[in-house]
Amino acid sequence: MKDGTEAVVVRVGVHRDDKKSLNKAVETVNMEIKELVKRTDYQGPEGKKYRALANKHAIKRSQLYDASHKAYARGDGKGAKRLADKAKAEGKMMRQCNADAAKAIFSYRNKGKGDLFIDLHGLTVEEALGFLKKRLEKFLHNDVDDKLHCVTGAGHHSPGHLAKIKPAVKELVTKMKLKYEIENVGTYIIHC
Repeated sequence: MKDGTEAVVVRVGVHRDDKKSLNKAVETVNMEIKELVKRTDYQGPEGKKYRALANKHAIKRSQLYDASHKAYARGDGKGAKRLADKAKAEGKMMRQCNADAAKAIFSYRNKGKGDLFIDLHGLTVEEALGFLKKRLEKFLHNDVDDKLHCVTGAGHHSPGHLAKIKPAVKELVTKMKLKYEIENVGTYIIHC
């Protein structure tokens, strides 16, 4: 499809009162949904590139801090300081790559969808809330009851399949005393 999503058509025939066919149909549809979710690209090529670079900087930073601790334990204070400074520089590059990744991912997920739609897939909780706050600021003072469709996802890609962004968005919206509705398991409609 044009927006990067994929349409899947599954045809299943079920005859009235045929529980076995119905169960098979449900199983088939659920398998197709799981496969589609696995293949969905939430980051885009640029977002993936920056996240990979950020991970490389994180690994290097960790290695340098380990080496710094070992140098310090050996009594090499100057060497430890030099290695710690390099580790800090790697950390700074990691944060910049993650910021670039967040911008690229947000753009990839939201390009051409209008200001009253925001998709937070592929972002960390902190990144997602930052983008949401900026978007809400656009509408909070215009004396119109705008309805922002906020896609948080349901947590299918989070460790343990526990949503992280969704409860954080709910907490933010509640704290801001904004009304909201649940459109579906992974989408809020926020009145702003």
